Amino acid sequence: MPYLIGAKTQVKRYQTAASYLNERPVNGVYECLHEASTLFEDLNTIGKYAEKCGSENELHQLWLDVRNHIRHDIREEYDNESDLRKNKRVERLKLDSKLQTSIGFTTDSIKIGGIEIKIDQINTYLKWADNIIVGILDNAKKQGFIK
Repeated sequence: MPYLIGAKTQVKRYQTAASYLNERPVNGVYECLHEASTLFEDLNTIGKYAEKCGSENELHQLWLDVRNHIRHDIREEYDNESDLRKNKRVERLKLDSKLQTSIGFTTDSIKIGGIEIKIDQINTYLKWADNIIVGILDNAKKQGFIK
């Protein structure tokens, strides 16, 4: 639940950061990068918990790929990961292999390489995850694990 709440907060923070892009482009990009990084960290964590609870979603690999791209590839941490894993991520994100990154920000979306992730898509995913988490917590209450 903390990561779900965090992701919902991060969506708002990201959109606020993206709204500054025209006024202060350089700092806006820095803010967007930070907020997107934190958002995809939360989304990836939610995905891991959902999978451990038996709920798969086609977006889980995307959340992991974007998280790792922002947190590793952009910082040139190529030596901390096998080229095979990085190359598969580059392929899935449809990145130009000659570039270190290709990332774009708007208030309505985040574009990584050839993949555009709409904020509405993230919000739909968060509703899906919310239903799963609420169901698990309700079941835990019924079984007496939570009061």
